[in-house]
Amino acid sequence: MKKLLILLMTCFILTGCNDKNFDAPLDTIMDNLYEGIDTEGLRKTSVVRHSELEIETLDNVEYTDILISVPYNREDGNSIILLRSDNPKDTINQISYRVDDNAVIKNEGNLIMVVNYYDQTTQNKIIENFDKLFD
Repeated sequence: MKKLLILLMTCFILTGCNDKNFDAPLDTIMDNLYEGIDTEGLRKTSVVRHSELEIETLDNVEYTDILISVPYNREDGNSIILLRSDNPKDTINQISYRVDDNAVIKNEGNLIMVVNYYDQTTQNKIIENFDKLFD
């Protein structure tokens, strides 16, 4: 439990939350995250909001748009989740205690990324690609 708390605090310190909104399509952002990475064997599952005013929930996590990328072979646990939230701080709080110790949560404005890759090189490249989007 102590490790998880340290991880969560680190995520908040490193990512912060700001008020910028990024409205690019999530599938475009996801494609950018995989730049320079072999994506054979990956699939994307898209879940989007039903109306402009409707907030969706997934396991009690609030979001307005979501895109999940997982391997066809789900046994390895690797995944990227991109979601938009009207209140990113609350959404990060809702997500943070549900993620694996290896997972990293980053946000930029209303956009939140949860990346969980056991290959640290791949995970670091995805995080680097996320950061490049907002330089």
